[in-house]
Amino acid sequence: MSLLWRGEIHLGVCLLRSVQTDGRDFATMPLPPIELVAACQPTFPLKKGKRVRIQDVVEHPLLLFESAFSVRMTFDAVCRISQLTPDVMLESHASSNLLALAEGGHGIAVITSLVQTHRYRLRTAQITHDGKLLREPFVIVWDRRRTLPCYANEFCAMLAIHMRQVLPIARLKAIHRSP
Repeated sequence: MSLLWRGEIHLGVCLLRSVQTDGRDFATMPLPPIELVAACQPTFPLKKGKRVRIQDVVEHPLLLFESAFSVRMTFDAVCRISQLTPDVMLESHASSNLLALAEGGHGIAVITSLVQTHRYRLRTAQITHDGKLLREPFVIVWDRRRTLPCYANEFCAMLAIHMRQVLPIARLKAIHRSP
């Protein structure tokens, strides 16, 4: 947000919770939400299906983003309110590390729907809690004190359309590469 505040960039794309404002300085436009996804080796003993309960995920060794990540905070909060104790095998800031270890059968990577998995031989499933998908609101943000360039509104609309076409979790399938 500091880059927006200083006028060094026109737009930012982030999780809504990272926009710390009283609403007067920054404006937001919603994008499709980011979902938490479990990724594991196709033969890993995680229940099959497009969706998996968080209770079923935490029964296995977990490969998680570091605790400073917002989506990790969401995962940890849901575990706390559900009185679940996750078995954290590894934390990383790099999704590629998590996915490589998951592909090797070392656990379940908890990633977001933004993470590209097509380079890995993985099975993915949306994570749910009490029957609801674990989601984080995702937004485009700008400083309303500054005039946006003329292309900015069109870019925002095109990005929202593109994300709806490319990232719907229903289209997230296990994409296998040749061994």
